[in-house]
Amino acid sequence: MRINNRFLVFFLAFLLCPLFLQACGNDGTSAADSSSVGSDSEDLLLGRPYTLLIEPFDWGPGVTKVIIPLDADMPELPDPSQVTVSVEKQSYAGKSKGNRTVTAVYFSDAKGNAVQADAVGGNVADGSNYFTVEMSVHPSDDLASPFFYSMATFMNTWADPYSCEITVTSADGGTLLYANQEAERLCPAGEVFAEKGGFDYKDETFGDIHLNYAFYDPAGAADKESTAADSGKNDDTAVVPPRPLIIWLHGAGEGGDDVQIAYLGNKVTALTQEKIQAYFTEEDAEGACVLAPQCPTMWMDSGSGQYTSEGTSKYLGALTALIRMFADDPRVDAERIYIGGCSNGGYMTMNLLIHEPDLFAAAFPICEAYDNRWISDEEIAILAQKPIWFTHAKTDTTVNPDNYTLATYHRLIEAGAENVHFSYFDKVVDTTGLYQNGSEPYEYFGHWSWIYTLNDACVSDYDGSPVMIDRGNGEEQAGLFAWLGTFSK
Repeated sequence: MRINNRFLVFFLAFLLCPLFLQACGNDGTSAADSSSVGSDSEDLLLGRPYTLLIEPFDWGPGVTKVIIPLDADMPELPDPSQVTVSVEKQSYAGKSKGNRTVTAVYFSDAKGNAVQADAVGGNVADGSNYFTVEMSVHPSDDLASPFFYSMATFMNTWADPYSCEITVTSADGGTLLYANQEAERLCPAGEVFAEKGGFDYKDETFGDIHLNYAFYDPAGAADKESTAADSGKNDDTAVVPPRPLIIWLHGAGEGGDDVQIAYLGNKVTALTQEKIQAYFTEEDAEGACVLAPQCPTMWMDSGSGQYTSEGTSKYLGALTALIRMFADDPRVDAERIYIGGCSNGGYMTMNLLIHEPDLFAAAFPICEAYDNRWISDEEIAILAQKPIWFTHAKTDTTVNPDNYTLATYHRLIEAGAENVHFSYFDKVVDTTGLYQNGSEPYEYFGHWSWIYTLNDACVSDYDGSPVMIDRGNGEEQAGLFAWLGTFSK
């Protein structure tokens, strides 16, 4: 989802964007140098398994580590220059091949955490039963991404194949280790969505509809007896006060039948991390719950499998019912439900605000694709009563802000909306300081303004002025999520 020719696809597909798949075996076809370094290395030479460690980034998921089990001591800890990670990946031309850039190597545990061990022998005995290879990632490095954007479905899928061959050589050129069989994939950041499920709904017009969802509970409610499906609001198994609920609606590229894609295609895991969770922490409870629903196609599906031309969605009834189910969950404060999402998800955010405004305390649509022409004056009056913080970029050529966010925002201001804000960026650039184009920050595709939202970088209003809030100690400047947390129905 990062290579340049995908950008052309995003124009066609409203890719709202922008892990973890079940493990799949890969057949290694390249032969490694089978020369051995001492008899202790004989078991380390051919066809060993490996584990991929995947992390979420602004542009999507990236494979950052390869972890290889050891069942005998490695006679030496090699230098990164002695390690080659060759990747073969599904591409538009069929397959692409190349070598990843290795940045560090070390003995580790099964999850890739470094473990101190003797540099020469003794690493297995000392508890470091694994050898980990770290690799660099970059927004333009497609070989680092385990995703492939399908031209057939206009959705992200897991690249098939995504296979690795790892060769570790000794200082004199012999082979210390060779691995070519994937055994497992780990994504620690995604594991926080401990509750994953499906929701079935019978729509009067569209029949049976199935939605997937992933749910994060800051109190660890996945270990409790209460669940969204079978708990009542007064269930005494809820041992902590109910928490606010942030709902993230994915873009068109993250639909399908694997909810991991819905929260890894965009860095939705950021909503579960301390920087944003801190805005919702109170004396008696920490953080906010996060719900990431996934639809089989795209939220803008009119029912025909095509994009709506009038502002309808076959998923409106099903998604509303799913949200109501969680509103009745004892872990959730139904008075503090916040809805947002990007592109197609921004569209569905607007759709829900128009048709089910009483469900939500506030909203944060991003590069939203709800055409201003579809919104009547009566519906503008409804929207004007809700706190809304829009985000968009001027360089967005997928959803032209002139016809969507910008036009709707001006109508809301004219209608007297008092709690409507708009962070309007000139372009979308890297906020981390890690990636550059020469001396300038790396510039992303203009549609990807959700990068600012998920990095908590929306801090100014449309005219450049700060957004102020008052938590009881006088006015203070606030970003989007700090502002969001002040609202209750």
